[in-house]
Amino acid sequence: MGKHSIGYQSLGSEFLKTLSPNSAQEERRNAFVAFLFEILPDLWCDSYLGMPNGRVDIVQVTDDGYEFLFDLGSDRIVAAFGVSRYNPAKRDASRMSGFLGKESSERKLDELADKAPSPETARRRRHLAGLSFRDQFFETHGDRYDRGHFMSHRQGGGLDINLFPQRADVNQGRSTEGRTYRAMERACVANPGTFCFSRPIYDDQTWVPAELDYGVLYGPDNMNVRIFPNK
Repeated sequence: MGKHSIGYQSLGSEFLKTLSPNSAQEERRNAFVAFLFEILPDLWCDSYLGMPNGRVDIVQVTDDGYEFLFDLGSDRIVAAFGVSRYNPAKRDASRMSGFLGKESSERKLDELADKAPSPETARRRRHLAGLSFRDQFFETHGDRYDRGHFMSHRQGGGLDINLFPQRADVNQGRSTEGRTYRAMERACVANPGTFCFSRPIYDDQTWVPAELDYGVLYGPDNMNVRIFPNK
């Protein structure tokens, strides 16, 4: 197991010890989901504290039916989790296109530069703001990124807080890891009411995850949890 791994299978075994052998299937599933909602946030926060951080100030917010642990200090997600649902609606392409999009307004570019602590930082901010989303991250990280979703649109995830820079080959299913990732997303859609989570693992103080801890937990003895590369 990696440095920031969580023993999800062990948690399942721990839960089974508390379960009545006569409990109905629906009762068992609801109890398991409630158990995960109670225990996982603290485990994820403890793990996050071991990652490179600045000032940590974690809050929990709800967006489009999913829960998000958000670090106000570093302005990034600690974990996203909830119960999957099928979303038949089309994507909001106009809002998606604005996510870290290219800034062409000279007035806004000047505002960004004016708030910079040094002339060098001002030039850097103007330069990055004038690039497209893909070009910003290509230049900074040497790889191609998409507007990834912690919780996919089809499984009920929203925008804004739910978006993050994700490796395109994984997000689009163009690699071995990507095909596995997309299959897990489809499983969430095909099995509404399933507990799922997406947890970024950081190796620096930016908001670009080094890895993504993604899980589909059907029950205490039936879990699919994988770590996907993101850098």
